[in-house]
Amino acid sequence: MNKLLLTLFGVLFLFSWSFSQEADSLLLADFEDEAAGLGRWTGGWGDGYDESLWAQDPIGESGGCLELFINGPGAAFNTSNFFIVVEGDTATGLAIDVMIPEDFPTDLGVQIYAMDQLNWNWQSTWYPTSTLTTDVWNRLFFDFAQRIETIENYNEAMEAGFQVGVEYKTAEEWYGSVYADNIYLLGVADTTSAGVKNKNPLNPAAFDLKQNYPNPFNPVTTISYTLSRKETVSVHIYNVAGELVQTLLDNQQQAAGSHSVLFDGSTYSSSVYYYHVQTSNFSQTRLMLLIK
Repeated sequence: MNKLLLTLFGVLFLFSWSFSQEADSLLLADFEDEAAGLGRWTGGWGDGYDESLWAQDPIGESGGCLELFINGPGAAFNTSNFFIVVEGDTATGLAIDVMIPEDFPTDLGVQIYAMDQLNWNWQSTWYPTSTLTTDVWNRLFFDFAQRIETIENYNEAMEAGFQVGVEYKTAEEWYGSVYADNIYLLGVADTTSAGVKNKNPLNPAAFDLKQNYPNPFNPVTTISYTLSRKETVSVHIYNVAGELVQTLLDNQQQAAGSHSVLFDGSTYSSSVYYYHVQTSNFSQTRLMLLIK
């Protein structure tokens, strides 16, 4: 079997295309132990990078988190020389909980990338900052496997390893803090990596947002999610530029359990769209593809 060798580098915001094996996930970091601090997640880069420190969760949802201080137009945090070897190419992507403050600029956004160390092929996903909810935890995903499978010399590149990272950029100087927590490697069947925690199910959040089905779709798709308790729920659809195109639910009270809404793309053009589900203290965002 081939080995997927990943260097987790600069992970800050992680987004999804689709995941077939989300039930299998490896918890890489949860920052619960103040004495352990950030562990290996202490690096950083970017014109605006100041430092990364362990911090109390600003809204009290967990024991601790990573706080990234920004002093300029963009930054990322990272870990260096941290390799995960996965047998059988089963890893599909990464997931992370992130929080940005209300005054974080919305002029640009987040760039998620994967770059192999053999040919330095760059694959990236752009995500507008306007589609995140401020001052709550956002669980976000990035499907690196689907993006890198088309690169040249794929098998050799898999052996050489990948840098997976995220940069977030603004067109103006900005000074402040963002937060990160609960970093997962998704789709893992087996792993041999020193210092990495045992396989662990994805921690339940305020809700669980599924990949829309079907995806790609034309013109109707179903967006499904599960609430762990009674919540006020909003569901918004954004275009690839981060502009709101439709509101499916607006602050609607819903009971705990499984729910679904339909999105009809009949009047929209073929493109990538973002669907964003928000409750009072948590949100999740995924991508979907309309093809006509």
